[in-house]
Formats: sequence, structure tokens, C-alpha cells
Amino acid sequence: QDTGKRIGIIDIHLYPKLIDAISILESSNRISPANDTAIHNWFKDFLHWLRYSKNGKQEFNSKNNHKTFYENLVLSIALFCKDETVVSKVLNSTESLMASQIQPDGKQPLELRRTNALWYSTFGLCAWFTMASLAERQHIDLWNYQTPGGGSIRKALDFLLPYVLEEKIWPYQQIGHFDERQFYDLLLVAANKYHDKEYLAAAERLKEKDNSV
Repeated sequence: QDTGKRIGIIDIHLYPKLIDAISILESSNRISPANDTAIHNWFKDFLHWLRYSKNGKQEFNSKNNHKTFYENLVLSIALFCKDETVVSKVLNSTESLMASQIQPDGKQPLELRRTNALWYSTFGLCAWFTMASLAERQHIDLWNYQTPGGGSIRKALDFLLPYVLEEKIWPYQQIGHFDERQFYDLLLVAANKYHDKEYLAAAERLKEKDNSV
């Protein structure tokens, strides 16, 4: 069944975390064999829907963070269901996808045109952090990959950082409130992945500025 609109697919962009939780339950034998089979069958059906339904195809053809989150969803389910063909298909396209979204200076132009550009740039970066984490499981290093033009995940993070820390005035639209908690989480991950204590220090600065992070 294909109801609703394709943009609703992004509302389940946290499914990769759900799948990780299911995998932990599986490894601890907390799911019965019958339920485990039913769960895998459901995700196999959902993966087929994502790839072949009208809404799924439309989201596949999107360009901004919608595209990245869609690919994350497909990749996480394919990994869970051990569909190596789909896993390879997604991972083989990640480099060209990054090149289409992140410029050599770290800007994400498809997000900068939004009215809440700082929030969407951070959201887009969250998608790439998830993608890099998933690719890592297949021994692919997107954390340090640079596109032929010089764009990278780290450059996208470094571009946003001085604006989030309010060291620079954000020159694009941000008509709504910017919640710093997402960026705080990214900095903690970056400190670990890049072995750079400066990101940890920046996270502490955000925490001092806003105790809610």
C-alpha cells in the first residue's frame, strides 16, 4: 500500500537506532525465534516498499538531507537483513552523493537555501554522521573521505562550528530557534572519530552556554 506523501519517510530517520536496539536484543537471546523471524520478514517487506513504491522512489530521487536519510534507512535495513546487493548499491553511491551535497569549504548549499539554514545544515550533517557509522561496519571510511572537489564530513562540521559557538554571525536565514543539542552530540562523536580534543572542548563550551544540552 502506498498512502501519504514521500516526505513522511524522513519521520522515521531514527530507525537505524531502533534496528541497533533489536540487534542487541537478538545477541542477548531476548527475542524468541518466531518473533525474530517475523521482525526480519517485516523489515524485508519494508525494504522492498522503500525501494519500489511510488513514495519510496520519489524520496530516492530527492536531493538534500531527505536523500541521505533515505539512503541511511535503506542501508541500515539491508545490513540488518543481510541483503548484500542493496548494501553494495547504497555504499557505491555515497561518494557521489557527498560530492553533490558538501562543497570544498564545508557548506551544504541545499540546506543553506532553507529558512532555518543552520538547523537544516546541522540536520544534514547528522545524516552524514549516521551514514559514516553505517559504512564503517563494511570497512568503508567516510569519516575521512574527501570528494574530488575537496568536500568532506569534517569540513561540513568545521564550517558550522564557529557559527554554533557564536564566534561568527550566521549569514543565512534562521527564522526559528536553533536547538544546540544535536550539534553537541555531533561534537562528542567527532572528538572520538577524529581523535581531536578541540571538538570535546567545543562541546563543553556549548554545555556551559546552555545547560539543557
